[in-house]
Order: sequence, then structure tokens, then C-alpha cells
Amino acid sequence: MLNNSQDYGCMILGCIGNDSYGSKLQDSLDKVGVKPLLEIREDFKTSRCAVGIHKKERCLMPQIRASTMLSMDFVNKNLESISQADILFIEGYFVIERYDIILILSNHFHSLGKKVAFTLSAGFMIQNFYDRILEVSNQSHLIVCNDEEAQLFAGLSGDLEEVSIAIHKKLAKLDRILIVTNGSQPVYISKYNYDQEKLDFVIKSSVYNVDNSEIVDTNGCGDSWVGGFLSQYIQGVSLEKCARAGSWASSIIIRNVGCTYPDNIDIKPF
Repeated sequence: MLNNSQDYGCMILGCIGNDSYGSKLQDSLDKVGVKPLLEIREDFKTSRCAVGIHKKERCLMPQIRASTMLSMDFVNKNLESISQADILFIEGYFVIERYDIILILSNHFHSLGKKVAFTLSAGFMIQNFYDRILEVSNQSHLIVCNDEEAQLFAGLSGDLEEVSIAIHKKLAKLDRILIVTNGSQPVYISKYNYDQEKLDFVIKSSVYNVDNSEIVDTNGCGDSWVGGFLSQYIQGVSLEKCARAGSWASSIIIRNVGCTYPDNIDIKPF
């Protein structure tokens, strides 16, 4: 979630345990200026994930614990702070355990005239939780996915224009932007005109070229892309520059181990 508060550019809503992993998470958020809005449970440990990397490819082995225990009571108590955000950003994995909270918050943001953004997160999410993914997508003004997720959601394979149109047509009418990332290929951004039954516009944004020899770990590549994009989108920057910011952010992450980045970064103009 992003807001315009003076102290923080964004905040994160979730649940952790009262343990070392939870402390590390809070310290990391503080380091990068993200406001932690985290419910702390004494009876559950913080979720964690082991990562195996082989020749730059990854295998994730998550241990899901406290992150599934976010309560509606905690959300209600902090609803005033949550409502300060200009955009509600929903991580797709959240629909598994806290689908009720997602629907309540997305409806709340709609009632405030604010935007909802959603990332589909993974192919298996679409295959196993299609109805929920569809419902949240229907309420989202901004949807982000990669090419594999887009094809699964559309129910067809083909070029990104055909896939994007199929996704737009299956969703409820809304002023919506669909973003499909495609690895080293250009990012495909589209908006659909439901009255004329055609795409209003298409933007094909090139990505920052990273030599294969520089790629260390692809963990966090997609999430960093979304973060870079939203950091500019919230400021009213053009979609082309938003996409370039996302691509630049992901180009930094994939050259470092895990979701880390060097202390000194040469920030490029977008």
C-alpha cells in the first residue's frame, strides 16, 4: 500500500510472530522506510522460506505460519491508518487464507474512490484459486502478471495482444490497466475500451538489458518490478516511465543474492 504521509512512502499490512525472524523483518522495513503495520502473534512463529538456487534458477520451500493469521480485529483497529493509502496493493498469495480481508479492504477502497492494485503472483494460484483470483481482479484498477500467468488466466496461449484482450473481456467493466511482464522481452501494458470492444492503447516497454553473466538470483525480480512501477505511478508519472522504473528495479535485484541491493546504487533517469 502506498500513501502520501510525510514519514513513509508506503506501509505493509500483515502478521508476524514475536521472534527473531519477525524482528529481522521489522528492521529491514525500517531500513528502507516502509511503515510496518504488523499484527504480532505470541502463539505463532513468523513465516519463512528456504530458497534453493541452481544455475540461477530457484526453488522455493516456504513454511507458512503467522502470515496466515492476520485478524479482522487488527484490520479494523488500524483501518484509519490503512485508509490513508492512495492505493491498496494486494499480493495474490493472500487470497489463500485471508480472502475475506481482501474483499473487505478492496470494497472499502472502492467506497473511498481509491485504487486497488493486484498481482496474480503464480501460475498455481490461478489453477487452484481461479474464482478468487477472478473476483479480486474484477475489483482491481491495476493488474500485474507475467506471461505464463496471463496465459493461464486468459485460458489461451498466443501473443500478448490476444491474451491481454481475452483477460480484459472476461473482467467486469472498470477503468483498468493490465500489465504483462515477459522476462527479457518488452513489458506489455494495455487498457480496454469496453464500449468499443477494443484496446484503448498498448504500450510496449523495453526492459533494462542485463547480461546473463551478471544474473545471480531471480528471487524478488517480479516484486521489485511492481515496486519500481508503483513508486512512480503514485506520483502521476507516465506509464512508460513507470514501466522503465520497474524494469530498472528488477535489473538491480537479479544481480544480487536474495531480495538485496548494494548500498550505493546509480539511479537511472526513467
